[in-house]
Amino acid sequence: MNISKTQNKPLPGAFDAEGLSYLDQRWLDASEARKLRISAIDGMVWFPYSIDGEIVRWKARSITDKKKQFWTSLPEKEKDDWKAPFFNQVEPYDTKYLIITEGEFDCLALCQLGATNCVSLPNGASSVEATFKNNYRFLQKFDRVYIAFDMDEPGNIAASKAMKMLPVNKYRRIIFPAGETEPKDANHWLIDTAARPEDLANLLFSAVRPKCERLEHMSDADPSLFEEIDFGVSTGWKGLDKILGGVRKGEVTVISAETGCGKTTFCLNLAANLASKNKAIWINSFEMDCKVIYRKLASMILAKNIRVRKFEDSERQSFYQWSLQHNVYVNPKNTGSSIQEIRKDFEIAALAFNIEYIILDHLDYIHSLGQNKSALENIDETVRELHSLAMEFNVGIILVAHPRQIQGPPRPLSINDLKGSSAIKQYADNILLLTRMDTLDPMKINQVNLSVVKNRLLGNQSTVTLYYSSVTDSYSEPNQFYLSPTERTYRRYEDADN
Repeated sequence: MNISKTQNKPLPGAFDAEGLSYLDQRWLDASEARKLRISAIDGMVWFPYSIDGEIVRWKARSITDKKKQFWTSLPEKEKDDWKAPFFNQVEPYDTKYLIITEGEFDCLALCQLGATNCVSLPNGASSVEATFKNNYRFLQKFDRVYIAFDMDEPGNIAASKAMKMLPVNKYRRIIFPAGETEPKDANHWLIDTAARPEDLANLLFSAVRPKCERLEHMSDADPSLFEEIDFGVSTGWKGLDKILGGVRKGEVTVISAETGCGKTTFCLNLAANLASKNKAIWINSFEMDCKVIYRKLASMILAKNIRVRKFEDSERQSFYQWSLQHNVYVNPKNTGSSIQEIRKDFEIAALAFNIEYIILDHLDYIHSLGQNKSALENIDETVRELHSLAMEFNVGIILVAHPRQIQGPPRPLSINDLKGSSAIKQYADNILLLTRMDTLDPMKINQVNLSVVKNRLLGNQSTVTLYYSSVTDSYSEPNQFYLSPTERTYRRYEDADN
C-alpha cells in the first residue's frame, strides 16, 4: 500500500450513485456508513482515521479492485510520529466490550447490527501487533475484547497474536460459522445469513475463550463419557473378572509375588487369554530368556509339556499356525531399558503395530529419567511415567513388580511388601498379588490365591483361587478342565499333577 500518495480528501459521508450501489451489493447500510463518516465517490471508498475526534488521514480503496489502496498524506506535525489508530476509534461511553475486526467493511457490518464499540485494524491482519501496541491504553478501557478476525489462516494467526497481547480475562474470539462464502468474515457472514442483531448477540455469547487443553467446562464434555463404562477385556478367569471387571487400556496393572510363585507365567497366561480375544499383545521379559517364553506359551496353547524337549513337527506346525492367527509380539532382547527408550518403543508399538496390551517383566530393569537416583526414586519416577504412557498411547500395561525380602514365617503378600509400595499404590490402577498356598499349607499343592488389593475403576478388593498345572504351565479356576496330553481325557486342573 502506498502510504504517501496525495489525493483530494472527500467530504465525510459523501456518496454518489456508484458508491451507494456498491454498499448495497455488500448489504451495508449507507446511513450507518455516514455515522462512521465513510464516503464512496468517484470509484473509491474512503475511510476516515481520527484522533480525538479529528480526522487525521483517509484510507482509500478502489470499488473495482480492492488491491488498489492508498493513504492520504500526513499533516506535517504528524509525519515524524504517526501511530495509526483503529478505524472508528472513539472515546467510549460504555466500556463493557469492544469488538475488533480485520477490515473497515466488517466493522461497518457489525455496527449496523447494533455493535456499540466496534473498530477495525488499519492494515488488516498484518497490522495487529503494531496497532495493539500503539493503542494499548485504549484497549485497557474495556472489560472484554472480542476478536472478530477473518476465519482464514492469516486471520487465525493474527487472532493468536492478539490473544498474547490481551489479558486472558478480556480475550474472546468470535467464530463466524461456515457458509457459502469462504473465507468467512463479518461482512460475508452478514451477506450469507442475512444476520440480525440477535444473531450478533448469539455470536458474542458463544465467543471462544483462550484455549487450555487441561480446562474443559462440563457442558462441553465428550458425549462418549456418558456411555456405558467398558470394563475391558476378560482376563480369562471368571472369578477374577467379577472383581476386576477385566484388563483395560489406559491403565497400569501391577502383578507381584514372591520369587518362584509364577509371576511371569501368570502374565503369559494372561497374554494368551487376551490374544484369544483378538487383542494385540507385546511381551517384554527382561529376566527370562526368549526361548523360555516361547516354550511356556507353547505349553499353554498346545496343552502339552514342552519345557525342554524338542518340538515334534506337528506341534511346531500347530504353534506356528496359532501364531499366524494371533497378534502376539515378543521382545527378543532381555536387557533392561531406560524410560526414554521405552517411550519410543511404546510410540512405535501403539501407533505402527496397533499394540493394545504390553507386558513388562519386570520393574527393576527399567531405569528412570536422570542419574544418581536411589532405588525408590527410580521406582517412583518409572511407575509415574508408565502411567502417563498408558494414557497417552491408550495401552494396557501389565507390570511385574518384585516385593521386598520378607522376614519371619511365610505369610500372604501385602501391598506394603512391594518395593516402592507408596509409588505403586499411588500410580498403579490395579494391583494383583499371587500367593502359593503350599508355602502356607503343604496340603494345598498347586493352589494359588490371587488377591486384588487395588482396583481404581470398580473399587472391589477380593481373592480368587486358581490352580497351576506344571504340565501345561497354565492357571485355571477350580471349575475349569483341560485335555490331558498323555491320557487324552478331560481332568480338573487341580488334579493335573497328582
